[in-house]
Amino acid sequence: MSIEHFHIQSYEYCKGRHAELLKEAETARLARLARKGQRTQSHIYTRALSWLGRRLITWGEMLRERFDTKVDVDALAHPPNYAIMANHE
Repeated sequence: MSIEHFHIQSYEYCKGRHAELLKEAETARLARLARKGQRTQSHIYTRALSWLGRRLITWGEMLRERFDTKVDVDALAHPPNYAIMANHE
C-alpha cells in the first residue's frame, strides 16, 4: 500500500466521519427544538387549565350563594331506599 493510497483512505474516512457528525448535530438540534416546543405547549396548556379551574371555582361559589339552602347532610349520605319503602306500604 502506497502512502498516497493511505492518505486517500484517511481522507475518505475523515470525510465520512464528518458527515456522520453533521447528521448527529442536526438530529440533536431538532430534538432540542422539539423539546422546546413541547415545553411551550405544556406551559400554555397548564395556564389554560389553571384559568379554567379558577373560573369553575368562581362559578361554583356564585351558584352556592345564589341557591344555597340548608341541606340535611345525613339525608344525602344515606338516601332512602325506595324499594324497601314500597314493600312496607
